[in-house]
Amino acid sequence: MDEYIYLDSHATTPIDEDVKEAMEPYWHTVFANPGSSHRAGQQARGGVEWARGQLASFVGRSSHEIIFTGSATEANNLALQGLIHAYRTEYEDKPHIITDAIEHSAVLSPLRAYADAGLLELTELPVTSEGEVRPNDLSAALQTNTICVSVMYANNEIGTVIDLATLSEVVEEWRNTRATVFPYIHTDAVQAGFFLDCDMNQLGVDMLVLSAHKMYGPKGVGALCVREEISLSPVIYGGDQEYGLRPGTPNVPAIVGFGTAIERLGTEIHDEELAHIQKMRTYTLELLEDREIPCIQNGKSEHTLPNNIHLSFPGYFAEDLLMYMDLKGVAVSAGSACHSGAWTPSHVMKALTDDESRIRSALRLGLLRDTSREEMRYVVTVLEDFINDSL
Repeated sequence: MDEYIYLDSHATTPIDEDVKEAMEPYWHTVFANPGSSHRAGQQARGGVEWARGQLASFVGRSSHEIIFTGSATEANNLALQGLIHAYRTEYEDKPHIITDAIEHSAVLSPLRAYADAGLLELTELPVTSEGEVRPNDLSAALQTNTICVSVMYANNEIGTVIDLATLSEVVEEWRNTRATVFPYIHTDAVQAGFFLDCDMNQLGVDMLVLSAHKMYGPKGVGALCVREEISLSPVIYGGDQEYGLRPGTPNVPAIVGFGTAIERLGTEIHDEELAHIQKMRTYTLELLEDREIPCIQNGKSEHTLPNNIHLSFPGYFAEDLLMYMDLKGVAVSAGSACHSGAWTPSHVMKALTDDESRIRSALRLGLLRDTSREEMRYVVTVLEDFINDSL
């Protein structure tokens, strides 16, 4: 094909034209610092608060429970580090946090750092072969000093959607039996935001993290949605922006873009986009089967993100496939974009299987809202050519 085909939507998405148009005045017309008391500052502040309202409505909470950050990674760190610091200030016992083995590094890395420093007890739950967390495992891991359960809404590599409502019932029963507010439930919903209902009340979660650039919004802005009764400590210090939890001048254009991207969700156009992506996924999987491409679908759960196709090609190497497809004009991924540089085995795949061949050959295709049948036919042909050329 003449045009380069981008199939890495888990890493980022192109910005929507309406989003870009909404952001544009905030670069050169409504450019004032939103913390300023003059009229120009208040105009900028109005854009921030409008966007805050959009996110609050999306997650079913109040505007003052939305904290804007510079990224979802920062938002996850604010939630987890902020909770640990606040707890250790008030209580003497060492806090315990439960997570699972396939979380994003934005969750696993800070938790492991605190555990290695002796400041936290950490339990990493195993997952099923499809990447699901077993409620019984969660129940068995709960302790009297457990302050948080952190489980992502949808996995960034294999696309598995976690049944948060069921897990929250386990936690709620524990809390009610012991008359305690702990543990809180935190979820990284970055991959889920464009596709799934993120109402915190329905999910039963206390903290939820979103990212604009995974839903056709701008890079450089994330959000932590946190119930008002939860006490967090800031992890960086400075001004009193974002209710004292995230100092620094807000990125107003990006925040307005975030709000606009959220505003599109649930519209008729958005529903049509979701239906199209699902059709392209089904079409591609059928095409792979019809062409008898020797691959294994990973995370083959009945609950999977519609943009996700995660495959292993036993006997081959993902980095060879990646390079071959790039040369043929197709952008795919061998895992998380947050692990750039030298290839390393995916911790997600290692949690799913002991089969080194499956781990080493795993490839992720992330469909976009405008991915076409023609493009996917070409992609499958490229995969077929790679297999044939390798014989």
